[in-house]
Amino acid sequence: MRGIGPGPDERREVVIKNALTDLGKKLAQIGEVRRDRAEIVSVNDSTYQINSQGRAYSERQQGVILHKVSARVGKEKREILMPLLEASVKDYSGQKTTSLTIGLPIDTSNSKVAIGDVFEILRIGTTPRSGASVAACGPIESLGNTRTPALMEMTSAALGQRMPGMLYAPDAVPLTDGVIGEASGFVRKFPWNLAPVVYCIQPVERVTVGAEQCSAQCDRQIQARYTLRIKKGEEILSRIGFESQYKSTGYYGKSTVPDQVKRLLAVDVMDEAFGLLEKSVEKVVFPSSNP
Repeated sequence: MRGIGPGPDERREVVIKNALTDLGKKLAQIGEVRRDRAEIVSVNDSTYQINSQGRAYSERQQGVILHKVSARVGKEKREILMPLLEASVKDYSGQKTTSLTIGLPIDTSNSKVAIGDVFEILRIGTTPRSGASVAACGPIESLGNTRTPALMEMTSAALGQRMPGMLYAPDAVPLTDGVIGEASGFVRKFPWNLAPVVYCIQPVERVTVGAEQCSAQCDRQIQARYTLRIKKGEEILSRIGFESQYKSTGYYGKSTVPDQVKRLLAVDVMDEAFGLLEKSVEKVVFPSSNP
């Protein structure tokens, strides 16, 4: 019968909720949540400092201050951590100790922080090697006679796997704003509060595919070099690159159509490119104001 069943607004709400649920499941597959704790080493009135040596925090990294208390569980006496306050990192740039900006209280009956309490943050995926804010950026500079498909995407993926710093994806902002907003049934757009990206990683490629060589099968000799430019604004701070020389996957020249040969070569180039990009990202180091 007509007029029975969910209307357009209800159906749209169900679709959006299902999409967000699916996105949440995919994000959960990235990696398990890990707890990263730093001890509070200084307490002065409402100013608290943590031991940040050997750690990496993003600008305004949010977390929780936990207070150590003793509790008896059966016959055993154990130390447990109770949440006191919300807090965030203030002006971290690699120094040994870092101040916290205090947020809202969690335990309103007890918000007294003591030396030895801990500041806890949650991490997902690879732990960053530094607190530098970084993003992959173009334009890609291409040399040689062949371009690598999806080079920018692979550069971002390599940065995400090796995490030389805090990786950001500025392109996600306009993409998200185009989906989340009043036009799609949300009350407002997503309230972005991103730190400014300081360092840009620009990929440069030089890929040369040689002439076809055939015996029982045919293949091509490929020379590839990938360089990452570490930039701050328009200034190039350093360059890191790796190169290789290899043969393509073999194919039968007479029975393999040109489009298929092109796809085979593209797969070979992409596979080699990602390995070289990972090696380059592993060597990325950013200048530190606290050597």
